[in-house]
Amino acid sequence: MNGVEPYAYLRDLLTKLANGHLDRDIDDFMPWTYAAAA
Repeated sequence: MNGVEPYAYLRDLLTKLANGHLDRDIDDFMPWTYAAAA
């Protein structure tokens, strides 16, 4: 999955959503953005 470990990606994604990460920043949720930030 784009060089991203799926469990770590989903854990981080769900944590951000639970903490109120805004949906207008949907690009931050994409796996390729996550891979670039890691």
